[in-house]
Amino acid sequence: SNPHLLTSLLDALMKCGDVAHAESLFYSSKHKVLSSYGAMMKGYVENNLAQKTIELFNELKNPADVNKTLLTQMKLDDIQSNIPIYLSAIKAVSQIGDYSKAQSIAKQIPDSLLVENQIRGALIDLWGKVGSVVEAKLIFDKIRQPNIIEYTTMVNSYGLNGMGMQAIALFHQIPREFLHEATYVCALNACSHSGLVSEARLIFKNIEMKTMRIYSTMIDCLSRASAFEQAQELIDEYERNHSPDSTMYMALLSGARNAKNVYLSQNIYDRMKNLFPEEKDPLISAAVLLANVYASSGEIDKASDIRLEIYKSGTKKKVGLTWITVDGQ
Repeated sequence: SNPHLLTSLLDALMKCGDVAHAESLFYSSKHKVLSSYGAMMKGYVENNLAQKTIELFNELKNPADVNKTLLTQMKLDDIQSNIPIYLSAIKAVSQIGDYSKAQSIAKQIPDSLLVENQIRGALIDLWGKVGSVVEAKLIFDKIRQPNIIEYTTMVNSYGLNGMGMQAIALFHQIPREFLHEATYVCALNACSHSGLVSEARLIFKNIEMKTMRIYSTMIDCLSRASAFEQAQELIDEYERNHSPDSTMYMALLSGARNAKNVYLSQNIYDRMKNLFPEEKDPLISAAVLLANVYASSGEIDKASDIRLEIYKSGTKKKVGLTWITVDGQ
């Protein structure tokens, strides 16, 4: 009967991925408050259930769909000023990547919230992910003194849309003391997806504290450009002081697959099996890539043998998720 206890329980269940029990508790409760809705919406986003987040948001925005007892506890003013509610809705639409839904949610955000850093950053991210860099830049340009999250999100928006030079130009405008791991990763990713290898090398060279993610992103950039020797040198450099990481090898293997380099792909896969015998998911993904390399090179029998091994292992590659819109839904 305690609404605050309900919110805490919902939050805990969602963080554990137990969506079914959270839903059962939420819909059976007669004591929901706005924070209960917030916990469910945030949980749905964290568990990649974007459509359910949007459905709850719409329920809140349409009082006719909410019971009258609940309305006495959740005034429209409270909803209009609730940053977490809008953040979850924006992030859900970002996951779906639908432009029309992005337009819809953007129109519903109260002017009073558009000055909030979290909302502005989320909107820049949203517009970048639905392919509207113009809208993202309109928001960014209105910010008098961008913080590092806003800078980083705008750099990423450029990168996601193949605008590598714009991403790098903005990156170089960021005060050096602001820069952190995520900013470097987004800048290097932008270079990677636009083929700006020289620019990526320069950025990487000037990074004082190079983390695993930074190394992995640079290795991905080099591998996409078929600079395999340099990518391998970076892996060796990293492993002088750190344990091997499968992400780096997957980046190298993906590049070898794109280049249809069968010999290199096989060598990378064999090395991964020796280094990461217990990491089932990366090994399955690597085996699938290797089979694809053989198949694209005309070695169908070899590709079939690898796929048969995957099947016999009983392990399945994690399935990806793609959103499509049909009749506006």
